Order: sequence, then C-alpha cells, then structure tokens
Amino acid sequence: MRFESALRMNPRSAVRPLAMTGIGIGQLALGEMGAARAALREAVQYMPHSPVTLAGLILVYALDGDHAAAAPFVARLNALGGGHAVRAAIRDPGLRATLDAILARYANPQADKASLRIVSRMAGDSSR
Repeated sequence: MRFESALRMNPRSAVRPLAMTGIGIGQLALGEMGAARAALREAVQYMPHSPVTLAGLILVYALDGDHAAAAPFVARLNALGGGHAVRAAIRDPGLRATLDAILARYANPQADKASLRIVSRMAGDSSR
C-alpha cells in the first residue's frame, strides 16, 4: 500500500494519522478486521473528531459484534453530523448499510438489538 510506503520513508510524518485512517479503511474493505482496528485506533488518538476515522472504528466494532465498544464513537460521530459526514468516503453499499444500521440503533435505544444482525457481512470475511 502506498500509505505504508510513505510511512516507512517518514514514520514521524505529520500526516501519519491520515495515513493510518487510509490504511484502516483499506483493511476494513479487505475484511482484515484486526489490522483495520489497530490502524484506526492509532489514528483516532491523534484525530478524535475525524468523521472517517470514527466511522471506520464503528464499522470494525459492529462487524465484530462489539456494539458496546462502538458506542462512544457513535456518540462522537453523531455530534459531528452522523453518517452524512462520511458518505463520500464510505462507498461500499454493505459498509454504508452497516454504518446506517448502527447509527440508527444508537439514535433509537429502544430498537431491537437483533436488527443489526440482519446486515450481511462483507464477502470473504470469515473473521469472528
């Protein structure tokens, strides 16, 4: 990946959090949840109000079934405008549907918890 190459050349770059977000979203799209989580958790430490980074973390946790870990990031993303803030960055229809479902779940706490289970996992993702 080009992000990783750039970080190898300059690991202390000021744009490291942006590169880590890019790596995390790329790993998420590939279904590599562990690598995506690690990259996005590093990025959010430096950019705690980046909508794309927050959305990526929400998706990683939701796809792993860890909705409690997603909750603080959902609250932060909702304060920034919710899913509308990341529509251009999250283009995969399955990931968008998952993000919309989890944001709706936390917007309406009385919603059926099982409703998040109907969102299909990404093709080729066998992690659990």
